[in-house]
Amino acid sequence: MENILSQISFSPLTLNLVDIQVLPNENYVRVICCAIKGDIDALADVQKNLRIKLREKGFKVDKRKFKPHLTLGRFKKSSEKESSLIQLLDKYRDLKSPVEKLDELVFFRSDLNHSGAKYTRLSSWHLIESSQ
Repeated sequence: MENILSQISFSPLTLNLVDIQVLPNENYVRVICCAIKGDIDALADVQKNLRIKLREKGFKVDKRKFKPHLTLGRFKKSSEKESSLIQLLDKYRDLKSPVEKLDELVFFRSDLNHSGAKYTRLSSWHLIESSQ
């Protein structure tokens, strides 16, 4: 992985969390999350370049469209429009965090099993200001 990342340039990103959302949609809730705003084009470029390099090295890559978000929780079974969930979404739908400069990229492996998700930190890289 380090060899792959050494082939891609990263610069710090300015991002913030906005809007509580559910995935895939409010009629079939599996994930509750916050959307990410800010340097999304730069973040998408990092994701695209990583995807290309990983595929070249034989890694299986996700084919879904990139949707930057921060997962807050997962549901084992779909939560069908439960009133408490809808109230929570309505209360925090317009949530906005302070804008933060991110200067480290951390990769986690996510293993989903019957007892929930297990996250394992694989590696991290510091994002360095480009000297332009």
